[in-house]
Amino acid sequence: MTKEMVEAQRAYFASGATWPLDERRKNLEKIYDLLLKYKDKFVAAFHEDYNKCEFDNKGLVDVVIGSRDQVGDLLDNRFDYIFFTGGAETGKNVLAKAAVHLTPCSLELGGKSPCIIDEDADVDLAARRTVWGKFLNAGQTCVAPDYFLVHSKVHDAYVKKVLEYIKAYYYEGDKLSPNFPYIINDRQLEKVTSFIDEKKVIFGGKVEGRRLEPIVMDNVTFEDKVMSDEIFGPIMPILPFDDLEEALKKVHSMEKPLAFYYFSKDKKKAKRVMALSPFGGGCVNEVIMHLTNDDLPFGGVGRSGMGAYHGEASFRTFSHQKSVLVKGKMEIPVKYPPYSEKKTNFFKEFAGIK
Repeated sequence: MTKEMVEAQRAYFASGATWPLDERRKNLEKIYDLLLKYKDKFVAAFHEDYNKCEFDNKGLVDVVIGSRDQVGDLLDNRFDYIFFTGGAETGKNVLAKAAVHLTPCSLELGGKSPCIIDEDADVDLAARRTVWGKFLNAGQTCVAPDYFLVHSKVHDAYVKKVLEYIKAYYYEGDKLSPNFPYIINDRQLEKVTSFIDEKKVIFGGKVEGRRLEPIVMDNVTFEDKVMSDEIFGPIMPILPFDDLEEALKKVHSMEKPLAFYYFSKDKKKAKRVMALSPFGGGCVNEVIMHLTNDDLPFGGVGRSGMGAYHGEASFRTFSHQKSVLVKGKMEIPVKYPPYSEKKTNFFKEFAGIK
């Protein structure tokens, strides 16, 4: 099935139907109209864990719904380009499949993205923005701040504000807001809850079905299980630190993250921290919002991915720069044999070779 689908897409592209600019615009308008027409179905599908939405528009777009096995079968086909977003282990499998056909790839993989709250940070601002960013979609975003290094001088004030904002954003009285998202499936719920250390939980922890309420764990260390893998869920581990250089040294010793966040009022220090730290993209005194700027290419580095997209970067990612020279009748005779010392000297002088 996947082979036939890929061949149909390839034939449509090879027909030249997508070449004219007007045709591309029409196709984009078709996609937009489809999204509007089937909006209710898309919403229902997301609500019910991606139930299939049926629509007939072969050639423009096609969808394969299935597990890792179905995706593996799909990638056995030859593509011009593969774009993948997901976990690092699956990313390795995608890259291995792509290598068979030497297919270029963009991999957006995630990882443990750190957030540092330094001693001179605006504590209220930091708490407000990090609580929003951490628990957006119940922590299930690839650029969610994964763990929080908080300077001991502002630790207590920051934790206090964090708890205040969690209650203000996600609770109606003592009850979790009905708008707080579910964990995507039971398998992920089991993984996320396995990170919880009851001895370090200072807020939250209740589970109702696949709804896991916001959890704050304090005085976490790098040896704790919650620091062993990307959380991808509503757990906020707080790790106190006293020395910024030591904290950075530890962060830099780990896999390169997809995102990096730093809170400080000192612009000079912030510039240095961001320059010295390897990561895909990041923010100073903010989280996640770098994704909203189309002028900023977005992508990972190292284990967090390869390639970049958004705005112009997306156009360049999905385009091949094809070079073409069109030449008139003017000739440079020295390029033709027979060759001589005179021709060689002329060519060296012409090319600026000493």
